[in-house]
Amino acid sequence: MPYILYTGIGAKESGIHSIEEFLNITKNASLHYYEMTSLGFEMEYKNYLLPDDFTKFTLEEWIDYSGASISNACHIQGT
Repeated sequence: MPYILYTGIGAKESGIHSIEEFLNITKNASLHYYEMTSLGFEMEYKNYLLPDDFTKFTLEEWIDYSGASISNACHIQGT
């Protein structure tokens, strides 16, 4: 079973998430989008109109956008 390795906003302390856990984190992306833009970060991705188009992201796009990675390792320490 693949795992998502993500240590950003909303991540578990271990940084290791199931796909379902990772996608649950992304449900709050709009809130974090506004927070990051208010801090001066440029939040653009491909040709999407953010944050409205977050609902169109595939799992692969969420991984790319968030800086996460996917691991197909059978055993990840700490799980």
